[in-house]
Order: sequence, then C-alpha cells, then structure tokens
Amino acid sequence: MGGQNLQNSRSQSVTTISPQNVGALKQKWVFTTRGDVSATPAVYDGTVYFPDWVGYFYAVNATTGLAMVDMGGALDGRHGRLGPK
Repeated sequence: MGGQNLQNSRSQSVTTISPQNVGALKQKWVFTTRGDVSATPAVYDGTVYFPDWVGYFYAVNATTGLAMVDMGGALDGRHGRLGPK
C-alpha cells in the first residue's frame, strides 16, 4: 500500500492535529501482529487494513482496535515477504 496519489503523498489537507495540541494525544489502542509491519495502512469505512512481513493480512476496527479479519489462514505462512518456506 502506498500514498494516496502518483506522488506517493500521505498528507491530509484538513487535520485537527497541530503543534499546539499534539502533546495531548493519547494512545487509543494497540494491536499485536505476528510479524513486523512497515506498510502504510489503508483506512476505509472505520476499518484499518495492513499486511505484516510474514504474510498475514489484517482488518482492524479503527475505533476499538479489535481484529475483524485475519487472513493468515489463507496465506498459511508460506508466502510472506521473507520468502517461501
């Protein structure tokens, strides 16, 4: 997954985060994956989608942090980015 356009941009034109309030931000939730994550997540309709480096794909509720879909079984660990087993 990449940026939102051909220039690979990841910025938002409207945000409520500013230098004045960034210090007040708090962690909302933590989600543990089976492998490292370096991809930019896709967020759509309240769900955060992202892969990990060992071949799992996740869909996580953006509000609660709870797993909605775990596509690990479909990939069964044989086609991760670390190469086939």
